[in-house]
Amino acid sequence: MAADGISQWLAGLSDDRLVELVEARLGRVVRQPGSFDQLGALLSQVQSCDEALRRLDRSAAQVVSVLAEAGGRLGVAELAGLLGTGQEHVQQALQRASVLALAWPAGELWRTPGGLTHVAGPVLRRGLTYRDLLSELGLATLRELLATHGLGGARSTWDAVEVLSQSLPGRVPVLLAEQPAVADALRALLLDQGSSEALRPALELGLLLTIGDGSYVPAEVEQALRGDRVVLAVESCPEHAEVAAGEPPVGPALALVARVRELLLVLQASPPKALASGGLGVKELRRLAKAVGDELTDVVLLLQLLGTARLVGSGLQAGTITGAGRRWLALAEEHAYPALVAPQLHPRAVLEPAGSSPSGVLLGVARSGYGLPTVRAVATACCSRGPETDASLAGWLDWSQWRPGNRAVRLEGFAQPLQVLELLGLRAAGTPAPWLAALLAVEPAGLLDEPDVSAAAEELAACLPPAQDDVVLQADGTAVVTGRASADVRALLDLLGRRESDHTWRLDAAGVRDALDAGQTGEQVLTGLRRHSRHAVPGVLEQLVLDVARTYGRIRVHAATTLLRLDDAVLGTELLHDPRLGSVRLAQGVPGVLSRTATPGHV
Repeated sequence: MAADGISQWLAGLSDDRLVELVEARLGRVVRQPGSFDQLGALLSQVQSCDEALRRLDRSAAQVVSVLAEAGGRLGVAELAGLLGTGQEHVQQALQRASVLALAWPAGELWRTPGGLTHVAGPVLRRGLTYRDLLSELGLATLRELLATHGLGGARSTWDAVEVLSQSLPGRVPVLLAEQPAVADALRALLLDQGSSEALRPALELGLLLTIGDGSYVPAEVEQALRGDRVVLAVESCPEHAEVAAGEPPVGPALALVARVRELLLVLQASPPKALASGGLGVKELRRLAKAVGDELTDVVLLLQLLGTARLVGSGLQAGTITGAGRRWLALAEEHAYPALVAPQLHPRAVLEPAGSSPSGVLLGVARSGYGLPTVRAVATACCSRGPETDASLAGWLDWSQWRPGNRAVRLEGFAQPLQVLELLGLRAAGTPAPWLAALLAVEPAGLLDEPDVSAAAEELAACLPPAQDDVVLQADGTAVVTGRASADVRALLDLLGRRESDHTWRLDAAGVRDALDAGQTGEQVLTGLRRHSRHAVPGVLEQLVLDVARTYGRIRVHAATTLLRLDDAVLGTELLHDPRLGSVRLAQGVPGVLSRTATPGHV
């Protein structure tokens, strides 16, 4: 390898810089190269360069692509002249590219890995020639072009392609000079800013060709539009459109907890039936949507949130509430919210886009074929850039990571993650939530690991209104907490009844019996209700507690494997109190009948 090659540059880097580079390009788990030559060879492979290019911003991608096509050995001034931009801009872009080893300095020159030459074309948008494109058109369209340019007729497609391929390239500069509006429209198209109406004359003149569902600018036309420049324009970093900071999205955060809690309660009361192949079908999804009064697409999204947070099962157990889901229901809002949201920010967490087929949701297999940026990537950018408009954030996200394709289509890809951030209560009115940074600060572990959300819970708690320690009790057993229930109120109402919504519980006899089973007395239950009730406890509700307490314990259930039936009740009493039988632990149901959970042989 040449003395000024990549291996020599790699050998001059510090250990920390080398570790950073290897992790960025080759990942954490990789067979360690035995020498700098081997590492340089890995970094120079075509596939490796292609993957790295897609993690580079668009300005730097253009600069290194021009450098690669020029032979990988140019100075900053020469590159700036080819690109028609400032030397400082080029220098900064090369420095950013060097972080991924897509460029490195060699004296006054800059170099690129050999594999980059083979993938630089799409970045520079090198189009197909007239000869490549015309052969894809039908004979009728070719004859129209021949007539427009006065080139006579053609008996076959081959004749038409030959005549047009030889004639049109030479006419392009003249046509563009005579039609400045057409030239401007084509430049706008190449910069992803064109309109269909302005391009109609270009189609008629053959300066833009429609093939199938796409429109193509021939390479000869693009070359004429660029002139002396290598690219039409260098895509510089878009300006930051800042907005005034909004209020913390406490409302959306609590509303999300309430909606998820309501759906979980429905799933707990009536578990759905999974498909034979796993996941939930449309019929079950419609039933759930009707039960919670929500749109089908919203229920699909909420179920995905539940599945990612492992609050419900997946596959053949799709929709079945898990132990984690039951524990989550008992959490206060400030703890329930981050526990639900944090798993959605994992780098491998994927949400199906709105409008996709809902059948098979919670299948247990990630279906991530739509190539959207992850929610974590968008959330990280949102948190680092601060309050700004959706268009500004999407524009910066598009610039910061090169991707092929039309700009309008690329920008549409950011709509879904931005909507998810709004739904999750992580961003509102262009402003990141105060607890977003705390959630992102948690080092992502495995997708199934529970992240530490204590810091985010503290941030949210600081924004919440004061907890309400009283409840309105109604005669029909309804308990209403108009604000945010305190931990004591929530624990009492969860024990005595069932939650119907985030602010409403229904108290009943079963709940009172649960409280008595837990060791409380009827008077203790009434004392708890009187302490937290805003008004006097309704007489009907008080009588319900007293009736349940009076009848409680009339029937007792004991576990038993062995029964001893004795004709002599006195003998039964002696056996029950004989110290030599203490290890047997006999129990008496009625005189003359003793029971024991041990086997008859042991007794």
